[in-house]
Amino acid sequence: MTPEYILKVILLAMALLLAGCNDNYHYKAEGLSPYYYSVEQPKKCCTIIAHAGGAIDGNAYTNSREAIERNYAYGTRLFEIDFDITADGHWVAAHDWPNWKMQTGYKDELPPTRDDYMATPRKYKKVSWSIESEYNAVDVPWINRFLDKHPDAFIVTDMKKLEQFPDFVDAIIRSPKRDQFIFQAYSISDIDFIKSRDPNAKIILTMYRIGYPASLFTSLKEKRENLIGVTVPMSWAFIDSVTERLVETGLPIYLHGAPANINSRGLHADFAAKGISGFYLD
Repeated sequence: MTPEYILKVILLAMALLLAGCNDNYHYKAEGLSPYYYSVEQPKKCCTIIAHAGGAIDGNAYTNSREAIERNYAYGTRLFEIDFDITADGHWVAAHDWPNWKMQTGYKDELPPTRDDYMATPRKYKKVSWSIESEYNAVDVPWINRFLDKHPDAFIVTDMKKLEQFPDFVDAIIRSPKRDQFIFQAYSISDIDFIKSRDPNAKIILTMYRIGYPASLFTSLKEKRENLIGVTVPMSWAFIDSVTERLVETGLPIYLHGAPANINSRGLHADFAAKGISGFYLD
């Protein structure tokens, strides 16, 4: 390597270090979740939802005890967690079983039993900036204990097997800490179903499955009192007409997307200026 190249690397590292020490962003707790201020947005900027428990050691999508506990310690109060069901009928924190098998090296038939799931840590190898680590499994009883210890924390649910959605809703509503769960609904009819099970349930409508037909915005206004927000892909927020229609509903709007984009505080400030309320961060 030439001296000029080495100098450039050193200068770049110093710039990144200074950026990391920049005090332009200040976290402050309010309501369900902390938000941060920024120079670009001197008023409240963005609510933070820790996606899949939030990143830990440079690793995203762990849905692990360690991720939830560490991000709580950092000030996060809203945690999106993926759920799937074990072979013996227990709801646990997993995005899907093939992905879980890849993360853990599990060798037996899928899905695992609850005991096998809880005894099998997720194993992350060092990739790029991440750290080689193992993380412990999470099930609904563990989440209830966590919520009992932290009454200011909330769990936003996510699941992919919609045919099992009714069973999942009923399982969570029977949970002793159900008031600290926020259901992600996937359709307007899901909102009605959840409310039929628990009139006081907190619900966010996630819209990536249903798109944004014009009729949906009318339905959102009609269901406004039953929702605490809507979540949409970040790509939608670049379409001004869609963002404007969402803002007109009067509901908080949360964005999700790829880690390379969704974690950008510059984009957060830009979208906050358009009326976006918060982000599912990795």
